[in-house]
Amino acid sequence: MSTTTYAAFIKYLREERKLAQADVASAAGMSRASYVAVEKGTKELTLAEADAITKLFGITIDELLRTAAPNLTKYTQMMLGFLRAAKTDRVTLKKTKLAQLLYLVDFSWYYLHKKSQSGVAYRHTDFGPLADVYFRLLEEKIESIKNERKSKRFDP
Repeated sequence: MSTTTYAAFIKYLREERKLAQADVASAAGMSRASYVAVEKGTKELTLAEADAITKLFGITIDELLRTAAPNLTKYTQMMLGFLRAAKTDRVTLKKTKLAQLLYLVDFSWYYLHKKSQSGVAYRHTDFGPLADVYFRLLEEKIESIKNERKSKRFDP
């Protein structure tokens, strides 16, 4: 059984925007069951369905067909690796520098292997390239560490 190239990417976009499968299915003019099959990669989109989904997510058909879902676990591991190294070396690592280091690693990997290590999309900012998910993942990690520290303080 073959799967479509865009199944994981569509699922990622839907989850990133916190949409229900029924919401995307409705926007694409299909049943929820059909949409679930699209996310599993067992059903191809019609041109009308693909057009509706790309409009919903603000992407082009070309992006839909050529983009893989990002590996957020890998991106988070890269982020934590830099943070651990900075802590070990007692170096202050500001958010801007961390973002630049993550981009450098991803770009270097792409240069050697012709594919992104993390698969995240980058956008141009005044401070340099920035992954679309950078601040969300960083804030999640900071919150996770704070909660872990609080629970350790209150453990008997």
